[in-house]
Amino acid sequence: MKSVVSLGFGIFFMFIAVICSICYIITMPSKQYNMAYHINDNYIIQKYGILEDDKVELLMNDKLELTTENNDNCKFVDRFSELSNYYIGHFDGTDLKKKRCSGYFYIKKDNTDIRFNVSEEEIKEKFGNVKFNETPDEFINKYGITN
Repeated sequence: MKSVVSLGFGIFFMFIAVICSICYIITMPSKQYNMAYHINDNYIIQKYGILEDDKVELLMNDKLELTTENNDNCKFVDRFSELSNYYIGHFDGTDLKKKRCSGYFYIKKDNTDIRFNVSEEEIKEKFGNVKFNETPDEFINKYGITN
């Protein structure tokens, strides 16, 4: 008799757990995360890592395909902004293997004016005071694509 009562309570609690799980899945907030933003045919900024702590890298087209293995890629974009016909960004400086992956960079949308390893003074001289209102992660999620 005791085992029948225990079995009944076990089934009841399993039923409650299943109902709670289904309710959670139905009401769970679903947020779409965009993963990349195409600057132009030659450059993409892309997120990688855990969604809560995404890192952003700049991928360069090697004329065959955009790959994460390309040696020209730069990691750790920590600031990014769009200004007129230009995209302006900043590398956090921890990718010490590549000199071009430090300081600021800018890329014109039509790919005619591109510079890497630019100082803050050069950016101010060319563009004035650039406002970086969003993190690269927020920029990609707002304007980017899922794949």
